[in-house]
Amino acid sequence: GYVKDGATTKYNLPALRSFKEWNPQDGVSGIKDFIVNGLEDLNRQVQQEICDTFDPTGQIEAKTLALDMHTQSRRFILELCAWMDQFYYELVESSESTPDEAWELLSSIVRRMFEVIRVPRTGAATAARDKNSIQRSSTILWSLIQSHRVMHDLLESRFRNHTAIAPVIILHVFRTRITRVAHATSIRRIEGRLALLEKGQNGTGGGGRKQQQNHKDKGEKESGDNDTPGGRK
Repeated sequence: GYVKDGATTKYNLPALRSFKEWNPQDGVSGIKDFIVNGLEDLNRQVQQEICDTFDPTGQIEAKTLALDMHTQSRRFILELCAWMDQFYYELVESSESTPDEAWELLSSIVRRMFEVIRVPRTGAATAARDKNSIQRSSTILWSLIQSHRVMHDLLESRFRNHTAIAPVIILHVFRTRITRVAHATSIRRIEGRLALLEKGQNGTGGGGRKQQQNHKDKGEKESGDNDTPGGRK
């Protein structure tokens, strides 16, 4: 999601604040369906534009490269969309993460992916200022090829195993999971409180039984006094 300069947000993807917004699982709404359906609509259109742009006789290599980059871009997006669903459910079902925790990690990973992809493309950001058209085109093409290499590496590593993603997962674990020492301390504190509660209940129960026994003894004594000759009127 886009955030204006100077603005801050606690969300890794401001336009996607929860998994439900990504995939509500109704088959008709959600950002995932919007992307997948839109990608299918554009696929044939982009392919036709590439074929119309390049001369089929003298620019066959350039046309082949453009078609190949288009195909790989489409594959990357489709596989990323499928992986996002898979990884989210894996976190919720296998690691017992809450939906919010699972989305926090997933969205941070996706954000990191696009940050890594963007790095080699920065070289093309200033290429438009180059007056030499050949140099300008070469700079843009080189940047795009390098970004596609990063996308290829992400696909081959199944996203999560990429070297840029591991630190994100480790940092999330450190932030959301307590240490063994803290866990043991919490357990001892809880056990101490339970012991105090049990002690208090036992004390109250014992006192109650003693009071009931005193009432019983007093009642029996009064009954015995009424049975004596002096006790009858």
